[in-house]
Amino acid sequence: MDQNLYINNSSIENNKYFKTHKDLLNISNTELEEIKAYKKRTGFLKNDNSKLGKEIYAFDLPAVVSCPDSSTCFKTCYANKGSYLFGGTGAKTSNTYNFAIALNDIKYLEKELIKEIQDRNNNKRKKNIKCIRIHSSGDFFSKEYFLMWCNIANHFKDLKIFTYSKAPQINDLVIPSNLNIIKSLVKVENKTFLNYGSLEGMQELNKKIKGLICPVTIGKKIDCSTCKYCITRNKVLFVQH
Repeated sequence: MDQNLYINNSSIENNKYFKTHKDLLNISNTELEEIKAYKKRTGFLKNDNSKLGKEIYAFDLPAVVSCPDSSTCFKTCYANKGSYLFGGTGAKTSNTYNFAIALNDIKYLEKELIKEIQDRNNNKRKKNIKCIRIHSSGDFFSKEYFLMWCNIANHFKDLKIFTYSKAPQINDLVIPSNLNIIKSLVKVENKTFLNYGSLEGMQELNKKIKGLICPVTIGKKIDCSTCKYCITRNKVLFVQH
C-alpha cells in the first residue's frame, strides 16, 4: 500500500541500528505473514514499562527510521540506545515488526489493534485497556498511520491515547479529543527548543511555559499511571536520561 510518508532522507542517514522503511517495504509476502503471526501471538499492546505503570499500555515503533526529520534529536534520543536496541524477542524486534505491518498493511494493523482492545476489555481475567501511550519510541511516519490512530480513538470514546510528536504535518489535521498529542518541539519567544534536556535547562524553560517537568525523570517514585498529566495536558518537559 502506498502511503503519504512524512519521513525523509534524514531517517536513513541518521540511522545506525534499525531497518528503514525502504528495507521493510521490500520484504516478501511470506515474511510479512510470518511477522503478522508473531505479533498475533505476542500482542501489539504492552504494559510492561515500569515508568508507565500497569494501567497504561504502549505501542511503539523503531526510533529515527519512523521519525520525520530525525536530525533534531537522534543523537540524544533515549529510544536510540539501551534496551530499545536489544534483538531477539526484545523491543527492537517488536518495534520493527510493528513498523513493518504499519507500512505494508495499515488496515490489518488497525483491525488487530481494535480487536486486541476489545478482547482485553471483554475478558474479566485481564485488565481493561483504558489508556494507551503511543511512541515511547517512534513517531507518526505517514498521514495514513496518523489517521489510523484517529480512527481507533473515535472507535473507543472512553479510551485515552497520548503521545509526543514533532511531525509538523499533523498540525492541520482534525485530532479526536481523546487523542492527546504533546509537541516535542516547544516554541517560546520565536525560538524552538526540544522538550527535553538538562535539569537546569528544563527548569528555565518551564518558567516560561508554566507546565510540568516529568516527575519520573527527576527521580520521584511515581509512574505515568499515577501522575496522568500527559493524558490530557500538553506542557510537559523531560530531564534527559
